[in-house]
Amino acid sequence: MENGASPHRDICDACSLTPWQTDEALTFLVRASLASGDHLPSFLAILQSGPAHEEKSTAAWRNQTRRSRSQGRRTVSSRQRIHGRLQQRGGRWFLTTSFAVMGKTIAPGKRAELQARLLLHRYGVVVKEFYRRERGPEPRPRIFHALKEMEWSGEIRRGYFFEGLSGVQFASNEAVDLLAKIGEKPAAREDLFISVIDPALPFGGLPPRGLTDKSGRTVSVTRAAANHIFFCGAEPAAQLENYAMRIVTLEHADIKCLQRLPGKIKDRLLRLPPDLRPRKKIKISHIDGKNAAKSNLTDFFLAHRFEIDGDNLVLWPSNI
Repeated sequence: MENGASPHRDICDACSLTPWQTDEALTFLVRASLASGDHLPSFLAILQSGPAHEEKSTAAWRNQTRRSRSQGRRTVSSRQRIHGRLQQRGGRWFLTTSFAVMGKTIAPGKRAELQARLLLHRYGVVVKEFYRRERGPEPRPRIFHALKEMEWSGEIRRGYFFEGLSGVQFASNEAVDLLAKIGEKPAAREDLFISVIDPALPFGGLPPRGLTDKSGRTVSVTRAAANHIFFCGAEPAAQLENYAMRIVTLEHADIKCLQRLPGKIKDRLLRLPPDLRPRKKIKISHIDGKNAAKSNLTDFFLAHRFEIDGDNLVLWPSNI
């Protein structure tokens, strides 16, 4: 494959391998993201095939064929499987590390500049905390040097834009202008219902730390699409796991704020087109470690047409 995309038969001949040995080699390379193919059925067959436990020689294939002939109806299925396997060896295979796939090699300095621009485009303000969230970037000193060169040329600005974030902060001119507008007029304190993997969370998509429940115990937040945090204005009021199956109200949440929680759950999880709903219904089993049907918030949920189902609270799409 070093000479470009190659058919399955050419790989067998060039490497002096049997077709089954070539399949094993391609399976290893594909799973390691070192090779790919241009024929989807063949690619999926190679990707999903398991390692062979014995060498597939011509004699073994003949013996298998003889055994299948003595099994009556099974002969057709065996032949069909072999024929289908041969048909799946179509297309051409190539290395993903080749120039045609990876393109021209980029110098480390240029790569750091491109990654710095990507971070600015993604976050608006680049700080150490945001850099640590990324996987596979250039070393931070190179990114920092690229940001300094951009600042010297007047493309971006350096300053202290967010209180609570450490280190030197770099911001694009658009982000600085937006922050200035926000500072002129306080933003409305609206309730928010956000997934814990949503970049809209404070500190660039990182779940808040140091959350405590009504009893003063620390509440751990697991980064998963099914987990959410309910904000009353800028303060987190409740943490919800597995699409609101378990709810923990937080220490500083007042009762007026929590009274609006059932409506937010309904709007964000159930009042959606059927294809976009994460669940067919909302089922709440526990609130603050108690059965949902016996919680202090049960009346608020019943007012939003939740129903009591044993120890649980359930909301069906027909009730919205």
